[in-house]
Amino acid sequence: MDWKDPAAEAAWIAAQLPAEVVLLPGVGHYPQAQAADETVAAVLRLLEKTSST
Repeated sequence: MDWKDPAAEAAWIAAQLPAEVVLLPGVGHYPQAQAADETVAAVLRLLEKTSST
């Protein structure tokens, strides 16, 4: 494990930036392989927020 409390670390980072935290239980360093559907959904949300059409 990289951090003692990953959820707290992520919450702190999100509070510093305009960010969405996505923590997936049981998923490690390869979310695109371990939880593909959830990862795609999060990336699509990011693209919707940052795309200018």
